[in-house]
Amino acid sequence: MKITQILTEERAVSPVIGVILMVAITVILAAVIGTFVIGLGEGIGDTTPSASFDAEHDSDANTTTFTHRSGDAIPDGTAYIVVSGDASANGTNEDVTEQDDGRYQVDKALSAGSTVAFETNGTSGTVSLIYDDGDRSTTLRSIDIENDE
Repeated sequence: MKITQILTEERAVSPVIGVILMVAITVILAAVIGTFVIGLGEGIGDTTPSASFDAEHDSDANTTTFTHRSGDAIPDGTAYIVVSGDASANGTNEDVTEQDDGRYQVDKALSAGSTVAFETNGTSGTVSLIYDDGDRSTTLRSIDIENDE
C-alpha cells in the first residue's frame, strides 16, 4: 500500500463521525430528560429575593425602621411586618395595612435606599420584615425591641 493511497482514503471518516454525533446527541437528550424526571428542572427561577436590610429601633419614639441596603427589589405587596412578644402595632403606621392574619402588609415596593418605619406599643418583643409572595416566604430581617413605657 502506498503512502499517498493511505492519506487520500476517506471511506471510514464519514461513518465514524456519524457514530460520534449520534452518541453525543443521545447523551445530551438523556441528560435533559433525566434532569426533568428527577425534578431538577423544577423551580428554576423560583427563588426568594436576596436583599440586605438594616433594622434600627428608636425606643424613645417606639419606632422600628427597616432600610433596604442592597440586593433584589422587594415588589409592592410582598413584604410584611410581623410583631411578636409583648409588643403590638401602634395605630399610626402609614406605610402598612393590617391583614386578617395579624401581619402588616408593606404598601410600597422596597429597593436599595428605601425605608419602612413601624411604630409599636408594649415593652418588648420582636419586629420582623418578611417576604411572602404566596408561594415562597423568608424572613428578611428581625430585631428585638425594648420600648420605654
